[in-house]
Amino acid sequence: MKSVPCIVCGGSYGVSKLPGLLKCRSCSFVTADVALSREELEHLYSASYFAGEEYKDYISERPLIEKHFRARLNKLLEYTPDPARKRLFEIGSAYGFFLAVAKDRFASVEGIDISRDAVTYAVEKLGLAAHAGDLLDYEFHENVDAVCLWDTIEHLQNQI
Repeated sequence: MKSVPCIVCGGSYGVSKLPGLLKCRSCSFVTADVALSREELEHLYSASYFAGEEYKDYISERPLIEKHFRARLNKLLEYTPDPARKRLFEIGSAYGFFLAVAKDRFASVEGIDISRDAVTYAVEKLGLAAHAGDLLDYEFHENVDAVCLWDTIEHLQNQI
């Protein structure tokens, strides 16, 4: 059980109805119980997570996922003046579908994800700048102007 306070309201977590998840007793925010080692996290988010365990077939869902990401990108662009001169960084970039949608609007896009399989796809199939690893261990070589994380915060072991 997470002993850290809820990242939304500061309340305490209790057991959720679903295994592996915790629910805040105050605001009902649901998060993953990710008190796991780095190796366990990497195993959890392996290829099978995206093909059968959590998602039926994440890659085949790409058109729908990108449709949702285009809507999010449009909202982000409302708050990002002159994006063509800005660097975007995505935490939890998975297979790179948001980066693929955003790459023509920003000067550069880059991402990081704990899933080596997902990052390999983003790099090899989509030609994106993506890195496998934990954000807290990542060394930035250049400043970024916009940072995003979509459907990711509840998966983080350490809240940033």
